[in-house]
Amino acid sequence: MITRLATLFAVAASVLVAGRALAQIELDSYYTGGDSPRIDALLDEWVDEEGNDIVPSLPLREEDRVGGEGAMEGEGDIAGDVFLAHNKKSAFAAFKVVDQRFIRTKKLGAKEDHIEIWFSIGSGKAARLAGVGVYADPSKYRGPVELRWIRPGFSKAGKKIKGAEGAVRGDEIDYTVEVAIPWRAFPRAFASRKGLRAAVFFVDGDMAAHMTRKNILGTAPLQVLEDPEKLPLLLQGDLGAGLASFNESMGLPASTPATFTETANIAGDGKKEDVMVVGGYLVAQGGSIDPGAYVYTQLPIEEPEQVERMKVIDLVGSKRREIVLEFAEETGAVTRRWVEAYRVMDDMAFQKIFAAPLEVDNGSIRITNTYRLVKGPGKTKAFEVKAGAAKGVTEETIGNNVPEEDGNYMVLPWDKPAKAKYVFKDGLYQK
Repeated sequence: MITRLATLFAVAASVLVAGRALAQIELDSYYTGGDSPRIDALLDEWVDEEGNDIVPSLPLREEDRVGGEGAMEGEGDIAGDVFLAHNKKSAFAAFKVVDQRFIRTKKLGAKEDHIEIWFSIGSGKAARLAGVGVYADPSKYRGPVELRWIRPGFSKAGKKIKGAEGAVRGDEIDYTVEVAIPWRAFPRAFASRKGLRAAVFFVDGDMAAHMTRKNILGTAPLQVLEDPEKLPLLLQGDLGAGLASFNESMGLPASTPATFTETANIAGDGKKEDVMVVGGYLVAQGGSIDPGAYVYTQLPIEEPEQVERMKVIDLVGSKRREIVLEFAEETGAVTRRWVEAYRVMDDMAFQKIFAAPLEVDNGSIRITNTYRLVKGPGKTKAFEVKAGAAKGVTEETIGNNVPEEDGNYMVLPWDKPAKAKYVFKDGLYQK
């Protein structure tokens, strides 16, 4: 078991420097296959008999303090080490904790000693956050661990997490914790777990006068809980390694996250690739793509936040799926939205096969279109674009200045018909 996890799992910070100021620390969580650690808090699958890490752990020390109402009183005040892992069924975590004063009540409140694991996924309005409160009771030496759902700003932990299990060993000063949380217990948005982000916090309580959150150590600033998209990326197995390699090869910051990740057969040979937006690029890796290689294309954006939505869907009735992206851009007082579709060709390169404008708004003039996928010739799907609002402009005043995207013009309310249909022909969508 020790050897197994040693080869499959490691936790490390993406950027750790001596005396580091707190940064967004990315955690690596390698896939453990069909294996699962025993949840007994012995940590013999994580740490050897001499107390040395079998795999690198992530230490949380005084320099990782991100908040609290008190002050650190030396390294023994609160400190610990974090391990994370996962397989298709569960997320796993192990912790070594040193705390010179242990605080626990039956309420399981926010100001008691506990560990918080936060996960987030998605972006924009679709971003979701899930918090796990780990309430261990080392005063029982070999006692239970309460695993509860928590929310930002909570005062008392929520419901028990169904199917989760935990164990704790040690005493109130020096103890170990091990937990397993089934993925099926998480909200539905976490089903794919591609683009998963995570942060860990150690909360140290104090009851000197009244109970307070004395010290909080963390892998990210507490402010990330206000915006789920700001949690650091959780690098998972090959996806994480490939992302790091892509960032390096393209000259992107090492911490550049992947967003809108999906797993789908986009090459047409039955294997599934990881599809994601990284920086200003659409990227695919894995599956039928050679190990260590990528298929990518630069998107017409400056920031990845300009991608509002990604759909991976079979548009042309073949064995491969295509990628539909919706974009938004603000330049000065002008807002622009548009949609594009991409396909991986037989030469393993992305090709844009469709583009259409959806909105132009400069404050005084606003024109909108909507689109939907409808049945096209044979097994294909067609893009149907309909006119929306046209404020501050008329058929006479707009003249030939109709907004367009790759030669496809916006549909206007006075057009007859006030809609356009694009069908797949000769490798592209045409009107």
